[in-house]
Amino acid sequence: MKKPDTDKRLEDALSDVDPEEKEALRTMWRLSADADEVPNIRSEQVNALWQNLANVASNQNIASNQDIAGNQPAPPTQPSFNQDRQPIRRAKRTGISRIWAGSALGVMLLVVGIALWLRPVVKTAPYGEQASVHLPDGSTIELNSGSTITYPRFFSGTRSISLHGEAYFDVTESDVPFIVETFNANVQVLGTTFNVKAWPSGWQPESVVTLTSGSVRLSPSTLSEEPLVMTPGQTIAVRQEGTEMIESDAEKNEHLLAWRKGELVFKDQKLISVLEEIERRYGINVELRVNQLAEKGVTLAYRPATSAENVLENLCHALNLQYRPISNGYELFEE
Repeated sequence: MKKPDTDKRLEDALSDVDPEEKEALRTMWRLSADADEVPNIRSEQVNALWQNLANVASNQNIASNQDIAGNQPAPPTQPSFNQDRQPIRRAKRTGISRIWAGSALGVMLLVVGIALWLRPVVKTAPYGEQASVHLPDGSTIELNSGSTITYPRFFSGTRSISLHGEAYFDVTESDVPFIVETFNANVQVLGTTFNVKAWPSGWQPESVVTLTSGSVRLSPSTLSEEPLVMTPGQTIAVRQEGTEMIESDAEKNEHLLAWRKGELVFKDQKLISVLEEIERRYGINVELRVNQLAEKGVTLAYRPATSAENVLENLCHALNLQYRPISNGYELFEE
C-alpha cells in the first residue's frame, strides 16, 4: 500500500489539475498500489519507475518557462491593467497541468502494466469443486478440490508451476523443462502426463507423484537424496523421513486418479486421510472423536460420488460409530 505521506505528495502535485484528470490519476494511483505487493518486481524496477515519474514532474517545471508550443516566449511586456495578468497566468497553468497530467498518467499506466505483466497467475479449485486450467504453452492442468497452482503469466527459460494440493498434468512436449514445485519436492518433465498430490499439512504431509505416461525426474527438495527417474505406472511418495516407492498397479493407479471423474475411491487408506479428503471434496469439517481409529484402514468406492452424509453414514456403519451434524459439518463418535 502507498504510504500516507506519499498520498499527500500526490494530492499536492495534482492541486492544479482539472477535476476529471485528477480523478483519472487518482484511479490509476490506486490501481498501481498493487505493484508494491508483487513479489516478482525487483526493487530497482520500482525505483526506476518512480524516478521516471519524478523526471516528468521536473520536466514540467522546465516547461513552465516555455509556452505551450514549446517555444521560448517573447520578453514580457507590462500589461495595461492588473486584471489582464490573472487570465494569462491561469491559462498557462491549466495548459501545463494538462501536460503534467498526461505524462503522469502515462507513467502510472506503465507501472500498472508492468505490475500486471510480472504478477503471477493464481488458480484455485474451491472446496467442493474441481477446475481445469490451460497454460500459455498449451499444457492443461486439472485441479482437485481445495488445490491451488501459481505460475508466471508468460513462460521464459523454464515452465515453472507451484502446486498446493492435488492436480493432474498433461504437459505439452517441448525442449523447455516443465517443473512442478511442491512444499517438499520438484518434478521435472519435458512432456508427459502425471498426477501430483501434495498437502503440506494434515495427517501425513507428503508429495505423492503418480506417472501415467512418459518419464519424470523427481527431486526431494528437503532431503539429500538423489533425484529419481520415474517410469509409467510408478507412484512415489516424498515424506520428511525420505522417499518411498508405493506398490501400485493399473487398478491401484485407477483408484488414485478416480477424483478426475468425480468419483470417491479409497483402497486401504487411513481413516484420518479419508476424512481429510471428504472435507476437501464436500467443503465441510469432519471431526473424529475416536482417536484410536485414526489410522484404521478403510476401503470404499462411490462411482459417481454420493452425498457427504451418505458417505459418513456408510463409514460409521462399517466402523460401528455414530455421526451427527455440527455447525460447520459433522462429528464421528462412539455411543
